[in-house]
Amino acid sequence: MLGANVLNKVLSFLSSIFLVRILSKIDYGTYSYVQNIITFFILSNGLGVVSGFLQFGSLYRNSEKKYSYFKLAYTIGLIFNLLLSLIIIGSSFFITNDSYIRLLLCMMSLVPFFTLIFELLQVYNQVERNNRLYSVLTTVNTITYVVGIIIGAYFFQIYGVIIFNYIAIIFTSIYGLTKFKDIDKLNARLPKLHLKESIAFLKYSVTTMINNSISFLVYILDVFLIGMIIKDMSILATYKTATIIPFALNFIPSTIMIFLYPYFVEHMKEKKWLIKNYKNLLLFNGGLNFIIAIFLIFFSKLIIRICFGNEYLDAVPLFIILSVGYFVTSTFRIPAGNIIASLGKVRINLLISVTVGVLNIVLDIALIKELGSVGAAIATLSVFILSGMLTNYCLFKIIKKIPNEISYK
Repeated sequence: MLGANVLNKVLSFLSSIFLVRILSKIDYGTYSYVQNIITFFILSNGLGVVSGFLQFGSLYRNSEKKYSYFKLAYTIGLIFNLLLSLIIIGSSFFITNDSYIRLLLCMMSLVPFFTLIFELLQVYNQVERNNRLYSVLTTVNTITYVVGIIIGAYFFQIYGVIIFNYIAIIFTSIYGLTKFKDIDKLNARLPKLHLKESIAFLKYSVTTMINNSISFLVYILDVFLIGMIIKDMSILATYKTATIIPFALNFIPSTIMIFLYPYFVEHMKEKKWLIKNYKNLLLFNGGLNFIIAIFLIFFSKLIIRICFGNEYLDAVPLFIILSVGYFVTSTFRIPAGNIIASLGKVRINLLISVTVGVLNIVLDIALIKELGSVGAAIATLSVFILSGMLTNYCLFKIIKKIPNEISYK
């Protein structure tokens, strides 16, 4: 699973480079803007039922209630996402006056629906620990998507990218359904969930969705506001290009935390262990991220030229600022946030996310008006710094409250 996720990130990164190379700067900016708007809607994907089933499906893994929860997630998620597709189409008339952007939004309106089908299949594989099938589906989906959008972009420009995106996700979902061994059990007579159980499931799902959505806003709000305030697709394309590598590299600390997370859960009541190992994590993870950030900064012009071409050399100042942001968030923000969650303090993460989310909106609007896309990069860096400080402060406060271990001679 870990290998498949890393491969997925690498191939997705390469597909972004190919798109920048194939599409014109205006077309890439337009596609990035439309995709960014769709991402805002996907933040509420299925009301968070994917996370909900991961939690409740895992709790009832050896019970038939697992199928009841999956059916509940499937029903709520798909109905909500069909409604979401209609909302995307309707809101397109208010979001923009540009008929071309409106058409593209309508074309992409069903992306959340088909994405949810695939994600529910994958989370079921996680619950059942079908790691091999999970890895195969992830790899097949990524390869199909990358090859498809390259072909689509080359022959049909933005329309081709959208069409082949659908082909990739539908093909992989159908393939996944053919491997879904328990599909007959979902049509059988299942234990009926009590109202309290259904409400608890929905409450967990929505809470997790809100927390994840606010955290992810940092990565997409600036592109949206640049499109709304500056309204220059060329500038937006430059900014989006500058974000590709620094944001993509966040898979490094995320992958590290996937490995370390269970250990912090296991030792969640051991104060000395937590302090010692978090300091080790800061040292080694921070050292790795520092080397990466220094490399990105010193070779920023060469990296932009090789990956994206001379047309995007105006992205270098933005790239440097966001590379500093990568060091801050990958060293302080992501690890500390994961450890806080591992200690069961998810509400603290939610409060931090709300705080920095509000600040992000204010800074983006103010700085984009004054400094353009550079202002957006500075706002993102500022939010990363504040978030890193708050998560680490809260983490050490949490650890400090853990009773000292009793020593017996």
